[in-house]
Amino acid sequence: PDGAVLAVPMPGPREAVAAVATAAEHGLRIGCFRPPSTPDGISRLRLTAHAHLSDEEVSTATKVLRELLGR
Repeated sequence: PDGAVLAVPMPGPREAVAAVATAAEHGLRIGCFRPPSTPDGISRLRLTAHAHLSDEEVSTATKVLRELLGR
């Protein structure tokens, strides 16, 4: 993405909340937006990168997120 914050659409609020819980089990803290915060009714994960992340942390985050998103 062009910036350090990325919004990832999720199919619904249950899936978004479940993804946040699974990510937390792996040590990842991600945000979650769902109705009524999202005007179009689509839930989203909010991912934020930080400059102090190690290569290992980025690799782990990438692996976990790919599994969560089925990619």
